[in-house]
Amino acid sequence: MPDARRSADTTGAWRGSGLLLVVDDEETVRVVAKEILERQGFTTLVAADGREAIALFETHGDKIAAALVDLTMPEIDGQELMEALRAMRPGLPVVITSGYSEEDIMERFSNAPPAAFIKKPYGSRELVTLIKKVLDSR
Repeated sequence: MPDARRSADTTGAWRGSGLLLVVDDEETVRVVAKEILERQGFTTLVAADGREAIALFETHGDKIAAALVDLTMPEIDGQELMEALRAMRPGLPVVITSGYSEEDIMERFSNAPPAAFIKKPYGSRELVTLIKKVLDSR
């Protein structure tokens, strides 16, 4: 199982630990998400598309605590990627991110919903709060 222990630092602010996978075809989004999550204490792997994400997961999947996946990507979209990752490791928490509304996304995923959804653009506090909630609910 992935190591995703959480602890409080000396200031009382929540800190995360463990390995997260960030998948987005927009470089800026990948860089910002990586910086936000690593500032919170996580280690991150980043992928620009679904194929790269699957390759990373094949190598590191047993250590990945959760994945943050963009819905709209070329070739392998976020829904297909989530299904592929969960086929390799059932129960993997996958957070879907998109500019579309949560209602539209959750309707699309009615048979196999993601662990959570976050609408773009998102702020650092919003992302960290959501990742904490997802990891705490495992």
